[in-house]
Amino acid sequence: MIQDLFKVPIYNSSCNVNRNELLEYVRTYVKNNPTGRQVSNMGGYQSLDLDHTKNPIKQLLDEILKSVYHYGSELKIKTPIRLGGIWFNVNKTKESNAEHMHTGIISGVYYLNTNKDSGPIRFYHGYHDQICYTWKTAEWKEKNNRNSEHWDMVPENNDLILFPSFLHHSVLANKSDEDRISFSFNFVI
Repeated sequence: MIQDLFKVPIYNSSCNVNRNELLEYVRTYVKNNPTGRQVSNMGGYQSLDLDHTKNPIKQLLDEILKSVYHYGSELKIKTPIRLGGIWFNVNKTKESNAEHMHTGIISGVYYLNTNKDSGPIRFYHGYHDQICYTWKTAEWKEKNNRNSEHWDMVPENNDLILFPSFLHHSVLANKSDEDRISFSFNFVI
C-alpha cells in the first residue's frame, strides 16, 4: 500500500471580472510607470504593489478573496489572513520568471491574458534537487505527480491558481507573439 505524505494542495478556479477594464488599467499603468521593478522577471515587466482599494483592482481582489477563503477553509487555516500585496507581470516573447517562492501563507496568480504558447507555470517538488540527482537516470513508464521533479500547468484566460507561498515555482518563456499578463499576490498572517 502506498500512502502519500506531505501533499501540496494547488487550487484552481476562475475569476468573473471585466478583462477589458483590467487590460486598460495595465496599459495605462505601464505607460505612467515605464520602469517597473525587477524581482523574478527575466526581461519582463513587474509593477509595484497596487492600490487594492480602487477599481478595477478592488473588483479583481473581491473575486480572488472568494477562492482564497475557500482554499484556506480546505487547508484548515484558523489564523486570520490578510492581503500582503498584489502586482501584475507582463511577459513579452521570450520573457520568463526565474524559480522563486513568495512570502506569506497563500500565494496565487490570476491570468488576464495568456494562451497555450505563453509559457506554463512550473511548480517544483520540495526535493527537486535530490530527485534530479538521484532519479534522473531511471526510466519511467510515465511521469506523474509522484515521480516528477516539477509539474507544469498551462493556464487559460481568467484562470486563478492558488498555492502555498513556500512552493517554489517559475514561469517558462513566452513563446507566443502576445503579451502574457498576470496578477500575482500574497496573503499573510
